[in-house]
Amino acid sequence: MPLIGIAKKDIAVLTNEQSSAIWQLKGWNTYGTYATGEKYAADIERQVREADIIFWTSYRQYVQYKEAVKENAVHSCPYGENSRTIKSSGYQSCCIS
Repeated sequence: MPLIGIAKKDIAVLTNEQSSAIWQLKGWNTYGTYATGEKYAADIERQVREADIIFWTSYRQYVQYKEAVKENAVHSCPYGENSRTIKSSGYQSCCIS
């Protein structure tokens, strides 16, 4: 964090239990403080199946519905950790950056 003079070792990331391991692999001090549980929604899956462009707001959302996506659909998401994680799943052209 050169902009504000804080070292990575002095930062703690509070996140969910699933994401904690991902942050730790990148060398961050993390604490998984809660668990997430996805609830299946048939209406959302139908909308994902029909969509030509999908804006993912979280990696967990992507994992839950990725099998319903059209082969030629465009994936997008905000720049940041979700972008990097989704791109690592094979969508190199994904996400706003």
